[in-house]
Amino acid sequence: MLFTRPYAAFNLGRMKPLRWAALLAFVLAPLSSFGWTIFPDERMRPDKSTPELVAMFEEFKESAEKGDIQAQFKLGFCYYIGCGVPARDYKLAVECYRKAAEAGLADAQFELGSEYGGASKVLDKNTELYLKWVMKAAAQKYPKAYHSLGASYDLGIGVPKDEIEGYAYYNLAASDLPWSRRCRDDMEKNMTSEQRLAGQKRSKEILKELEAKK
Repeated sequence: MLFTRPYAAFNLGRMKPLRWAALLAFVLAPLSSFGWTIFPDERMRPDKSTPELVAMFEEFKESAEKGDIQAQFKLGFCYYIGCGVPARDYKLAVECYRKAAEAGLADAQFELGSEYGGASKVLDKNTELYLKWVMKAAAQKYPKAYHSLGASYDLGIGVPKDEIEGYAYYNLAASDLPWSRRCRDDMEKNMTSEQRLAGQKRSKEILKELEAKK
């Protein structure tokens, strides 16, 4: 998956190491279990279907059918990584993510947005829907959504390149995510004091704009 995503247009060879980190985090964002976060349930294991994991899957399924959106998301995650099921099913995973996302769960909104960002095996890349769903997660102050948007603007992926906007989103995620803090700090080395202040001001504006979209 990492080598099929459309980043050939970027001159990565000239990027600073921390810009590579920003891109890597953006690419790995939807690969939650393999990249940059823990499983949504510590019992989960990829590509395993032991009796215990099957029972866990059925537990999530039963709860999801009763309207538990967190269970709906975990059910999708099980399909995505092949936990408690005979094989991975990306289509059913996305369907579960969508149900939980439409019900307002930030985890699911971020994962669904990331799928539209180019990581999906079943969805066509759609920048408009990527931004829609990741923005919804960001409106709930979801740090990984801030970082993903920061990388998008920093690197000009799916949106016009805008370093102030990228800095602003990294800044919002910096208190929760160390890689966001490193990316922000790296940008600061090449920014004037006026640009840093503009980025910090923009962070506050973004929070107000996202709050208004709720």
